Formats: sequence, structure tokens, C-alpha cells
Amino acid sequence: MDEAIKILIAEHDSTNRLSLRSALVRLGDNIEVATQGDAAWVILQHADAPEIAIVDWAMPAMNGPDICRKLRGRVEWYRDQDAFSMERGHCGVPRK
Repeated sequence: MDEAIKILIAEHDSTNRLSLRSALVRLGDNIEVATQGDAAWVILQHADAPEIAIVDWAMPAMNGPDICRKLRGRVEWYRDQDAFSMERGHCGVPRK
């Protein structure tokens, strides 16, 4: 069996957050959750940060585009991980 991928879901809407988490858990992934942007940013700064971050576009405290911009500034994370910022079903993938 493949090793589980560590994924951060940063989403303030409980319905969206729980739906996405449920789908990813069924796939066997290891999920961390943040309900506000600043909490997501704290998680992403840890040495064992998730490999993938799925970030809501509009959240309290810090929005998805702000998190993506900050990640671009952290070359060590940005080089090895992926982040997606979502709005109404559309994904914006930061350029590497």
C-alpha cells in the first residue's frame, strides 16, 4: 500500500471543508484542517508541513492568495510542495 499523502485543507465553510475532507480520507490521505487563513499559515510553517495545501480563496484572518504569495517566498516549501487556491470551483495554481 502506498504511503498516505499529508494534505492541508484550509476552508472556513464547514460543508465544503467536511465534504472535501471526507473524500480525501476515503482515498487514504492524512488530512489536517484549518478554518482560518492564519491558522493554515502556522501549519504550513512547521518542519513537517503537509505536502499539499488546498486553500479557500476567501477566509477570515488571511485569504488564499495571500497564503500562496507567502509560500512563494519560502523557497524550501515552494520547491517541494503544491498549493491550490480555490474560488467557486476554480483552482488557481501558483506558478513555480
